[in-house]
Amino acid sequence: MKTHTPWRTFYLPLLLSCSLPAVVRPQFGYDPNPDQTATLVHYAGDGGAVTIPSTINRLTVTKIGNYVFRFNTSVTSIAIPDSVTRMGLEVFRGCSGLTNVTLGNTTTNLGDGAFAGCASLAAVAIVDSVAIIGNYGFSECSSLSRVTMGSGVTHIGAAAFQYCANLTDLTLGRSISNIGGYAFGGCTSLGMVRIPDSVTEVEDSAFSGCSNVTSLMIGKGVTNIGRNAFFGCRGLTNLTIGCGVSNIGEGAFSRCTNSLNSIYFKGDALDLGPFAFAPSYATVYYLPGMSGWGATFGGLRTSPWILPYPLMLKSGSSFGGQSNRFGFIVSWATNLPVVVEASANLLDPVWQPLHTNGLDTGSFSFSNPEWTNYPARFYRVRWP
Repeated sequence: MKTHTPWRTFYLPLLLSCSLPAVVRPQFGYDPNPDQTATLVHYAGDGGAVTIPSTINRLTVTKIGNYVFRFNTSVTSIAIPDSVTRMGLEVFRGCSGLTNVTLGNTTTNLGDGAFAGCASLAAVAIVDSVAIIGNYGFSECSSLSRVTMGSGVTHIGAAAFQYCANLTDLTLGRSISNIGGYAFGGCTSLGMVRIPDSVTEVEDSAFSGCSNVTSLMIGKGVTNIGRNAFFGCRGLTNLTIGCGVSNIGEGAFSRCTNSLNSIYFKGDALDLGPFAFAPSYATVYYLPGMSGWGATFGGLRTSPWILPYPLMLKSGSSFGGQSNRFGFIVSWATNLPVVVEASANLLDPVWQPLHTNGLDTGSFSFSNPEWTNYPARFYRVRWP
């Protein structure tokens, strides 16, 4: 018959007395794992500043189990050793006295609800080793004002920072590929959001209700912006959408009505869901040379995006090396002439003019069939 091995008790510290027997309360309970490691399953200390042990009875502590500190209001700080790689469900949920967290440098996964409702936590730095921030990971951390994510974060779970109403300083990691639904919903103090190029999808309602966001830049890797993704961002004045976006869901920017007068697109015209920008009277600006743009877009009037300098577009079917040419589009909504030049050496460049164009239509497609004749070739655009 299969039996269950009860969790072990680890006594910390051990008090010795010559006159009276020591009275010691257990601090951590643990379960041994088959690989000679340990999982913490219980905490019964006095709170305050808590340091998670890296070993217990010669077993390396690699995981903090589900609910170990949940609703413990006496813990004020947590230091997690490098030995810990995983955290279970709701480990620190409702630890309302927690003000400081130090994560170990090998932690890879912050479980669902790991720090949800930690109302006194003001700042968190997520180390590079963390790849996943679980669903509701830091939701309702009402004092959280600064979040810095390391380079290893790839996924931000649903509602991970929902209702963090004091969050003003947000740095997203450069490896994030997915931002979950409602991930930052109701973060009413956010002022600027920059979605890195690594992100491919912003899910439904990810930033809904972020009423004080004024500037939003969406990276070139994003292909899909979900339904109501930025619904109710009433303070939005500056919106730039990257060249990779192919779909904007229903109501994605609905109710962004107060100050949004201009929307800038870096790519081709794309699929637009119902009421994506409703109600709005903004002008949509597009780069000359990108395809599919007409006099209106989603009921909004359009206009060429006039830059202070010519731009070599890094998108579209004409960009890059082909079997018989290297090409790109030069975009600039002006009648000034531009010259495409090439050099074989950037350390001691000699620039050779290849093509001059007056940009009568705001753009032109450049193609160089001789690029294979050079071991390396660099291009630039200049104007008078």
